[in-house]
Amino acid sequence: MGRHPTPPGQLSPAERRVLAALADGLTPAEVAGEQHLARETVNDHALSARRRLGARTTVQAVAIAVRRGLLDDRPATLHAA
Repeated sequence: MGRHPTPPGQLSPAERRVLAALADGLTPAEVAGEQHLARETVNDHALSARRRLGARTTVQAVAIAVRRGLLDDRPATLHAA
C-alpha cells in the first residue's frame, strides 16, 4: 500500500506528534527519546512541518499549528504541565 501525501497546510501524524511534544516543552532530544526516534528524524519532522505550514522557525510552526487547532486532539505527554 502506498502512502497518502499530506496536503500543504496540514500535518502528517508524525509531524503532529513531534510538534505536540515540542509544544509541551520537550527538547528535540527528549522528543526523540520519548517517541523512540533518532534526533535527526525529529528534526526532519519539524522541518517538514515548518515547510507545510509556511513557518520560518519551529517555534512559529508550533504557534501556527496551535492557532489552527491542528494539535487539539493529541494525547498529553508524560511531561505536559
